[in-house]
Amino acid sequence: MVDSSIFDEIPEEISAQLVSFSEATDDVEQLVKKISNFSNDSNTEVSDLDTIKTDLSLCYAFNALFFMYLRCNGVETQSHPIMQELVRSLF
Repeated sequence: MVDSSIFDEIPEEISAQLVSFSEATDDVEQLVKKISNFSNDSNTEVSDLDTIKTDLSLCYAFNALFFMYLRCNGVETQSHPIMQELVRSLF
């Protein structure tokens, strides 16, 4: 008896895209860890303004990633609270 999984039925081009997406999310995770470690490092001289800019950029990036996650799962985002968060984090 051959073990068959749901992944065997995924077309090759979709599988390649999933692998690429997984690698990209791993890269994002590593970058976030580096930024967090840098921000928490007390030996680093970073101005308050630069810290605020970094935090706001990360906030927008996380909201944008969540927006993409929702869209990939077929969620209608026009009336979703994520739209308010995206606009709020821009200003």
